[in-house]
Amino acid sequence: MISYHISAASPVQHTFNITLTFKASQKNTIIQVPFWRPGRYEAGNFTKNFIGLRASANGEELKARKTTGHTWNVETTPGETIEIKYECYSAELTAGNTYLDEELLLINPVNALVYVLGTENEPANITLEVAKSWKVATAMIPQKNMDNGNGIWKYRCADLQELLDTPILAAENIETLTYRESGIDFHIDIYGDGIADKEKFKEDLAAFTRAQISAFGEFPVNRYRFLTLLLPHKAYHGVEHETSTVLIMGPSAELHKRELYKELIGVSSHELYHTWNVKSLRPADWTPYDFSGPDFSRLGYVAEGVTTYMGDWMLWQSRFFSDIEFLNELSTHVQRHIDNEGRFNLSLADSSIDTWVDGYGRGTPRRRVSIYVEGALVSLICDIAIMKATKGKKGLSDAMRSLYQKVGAKKGFTEAEYWDELKTFAEIDWNKLRNDLIDSTGKLETYLDDAFAEMGLVLTANASEKPWEKEWGVSIQSINGNWEVYNVLKNSPAEKAAMWFGDKITEIGGSLPDAFFAAAPPKTMDGISVSLQSGFRTKTVSPKADGKTWIRKYKVVQDNDSSQDLFKRWKFLLENQAVEVKGVL
Repeated sequence: MISYHISAASPVQHTFNITLTFKASQKNTIIQVPFWRPGRYEAGNFTKNFIGLRASANGEELKARKTTGHTWNVETTPGETIEIKYECYSAELTAGNTYLDEELLLINPVNALVYVLGTENEPANITLEVAKSWKVATAMIPQKNMDNGNGIWKYRCADLQELLDTPILAAENIETLTYRESGIDFHIDIYGDGIADKEKFKEDLAAFTRAQISAFGEFPVNRYRFLTLLLPHKAYHGVEHETSTVLIMGPSAELHKRELYKELIGVSSHELYHTWNVKSLRPADWTPYDFSGPDFSRLGYVAEGVTTYMGDWMLWQSRFFSDIEFLNELSTHVQRHIDNEGRFNLSLADSSIDTWVDGYGRGTPRRRVSIYVEGALVSLICDIAIMKATKGKKGLSDAMRSLYQKVGAKKGFTEAEYWDELKTFAEIDWNKLRNDLIDSTGKLETYLDDAFAEMGLVLTANASEKPWEKEWGVSIQSINGNWEVYNVLKNSPAEKAAMWFGDKITEIGGSLPDAFFAAAPPKTMDGISVSLQSGFRTKTVSPKADGKTWIRKYKVVQDNDSSQDLFKRWKFLLENQAVEVKGVL
């Protein structure tokens, strides 16, 4: 039996001890660190957090030599019980990381645990040792003999996929709320303050849960937990898992405001939708997950794009979002799409592959697109195309349910199967749409305009109220205490004046940037100069406006002069459909 023992080494130093015990089956055993984690399609480099890994048998140290950045070769004797011990450094708190301090432990096993290559299908026991006063929240199944009164918690996972995909939250102050939908218990484990009306929070989660189950006809697993961390500083993150999600939001003191509360509900809906789309209905490239190296797929636009769109659409269906709030979410996607000139240089499918190349940061300017943003807009276009073809009786949600039912849990679907499924719902030229929006560049806007028109919507475009955006074609943001050039449009006055992505502004208009941007913006940027730190060089530039409006703000609004019949069918689609809900018991 494979077993793990996890205990705190030094919470102040963010380290804890891990011991892996197993019986060797061959002379050379490969110890593997996962190359990546689900939900983040890039190299994780988790080994950088492991300290002092040692192997032993019967108290004698064994030779353990690194063979790659993610593997060790251990000289073992078949039949011997082997122990692998190491410390894990965990100082950065995100929803996808592992973290430990004096008051909180969050374990994402995929970046904290090593495993024995070749034992992926074997069960594992997990023993977690924490302070006696602490509570533990996890979707792992407790062992029958677990007695946590002494701070020792014991769990069992069926295989490596379950082990690495089931996070653990532990702290003294965790409050758990519960609701039940379709025979499934959903638990909300809350660390931190900020939600005054917890009953409303529970009701809002239950409402979109009900909508999503209605859309698919069943819930794919028999339990689910929202591991929710509310932090005092600005934070936003969510990571999907098969039977749970980790959510981080802050500042918690502002959760009483609708805008931040919407963010929390929005990321919660997004991650729950992943329970079907990705965790159960998964691209064949990721079935099963291969943790030993990069797991390329061109279907990131389905995994994340469909989920981004549907997560918001479900909030509209559950009436958490008003019409205006839902359209505002679409407006945000459109704005991000237009602001990113990478849409002219790399296709959506190729950008899905290249998350493994340059990760999730901003990367090289104008190089690629976001699978979340572009994928959401393509999903919107497909949804409206199906709505139009079926006269408002079916939508993309029906295609996703049909694909889920045909493919079945965890069997995996190909790109061809996804598009073939859409073809069964609408007789349009899907091949052209796929070529234009998935495999080509710069063709999405025409499709967007047509889709909006079908729903009685229009996309308005007004000049930015910030004169440096309007006249110079440059957006500027405060990043880590510095005012930086965030975006520069091609051929704009800012680009011609040699302003570039990442330049730090040290002075603007004769003032320090904090003072300049805190004051009311000038009516025009005419005659204003900017001092920049560009790499190791300093320079002062004075962009010259050319009379054009460079950056506009886009908004999707209803056209009161247009028929709203299809829009209403879109809004009430789930209510108008009779979907038999089948719970997993």
